[in-house]
Amino acid sequence: MRRREGRYLLRTNLKEDRVEAHIFVAFLAYCLPVTLRRWLRDLAPGLTPRSVLEKFAAVQMIDVHLPTTDGRHVIFHGKGGLFDRRNR
Repeated sequence: MRRREGRYLLRTNLKEDRVEAHIFVAFLAYCLPVTLRRWLRDLAPGLTPRSVLEKFAAVQMIDVHLPTTDGRHVIFHGKGGLFDRRNR
C-alpha cells in the first residue's frame, strides 16, 4: 500500500505470480488448523489447534534431522528461530 494525499491506495500493479503466491500462502494458513484439528481429533481429543500452536510458539530451539536418499542426514540447527544448514 502507498499513502497518497491522506488516503491509502492498494497497489494495482501486482504481478500475477505474486497474486498466486498470496493465494497459496492464504490456502496454507487455512490448511494448518484444519489438518491439525483432524489429527488431534484422533490422537489427542482434548487439544485444540490453537493450543498446539501456542505450545510450538514456546519452543526456542530445535534441530531437524532429514535423511537423504544416499544414506546421509541433513541437519538444520535452530538458533533463535533461524536455521543453519549443516551436512553430515
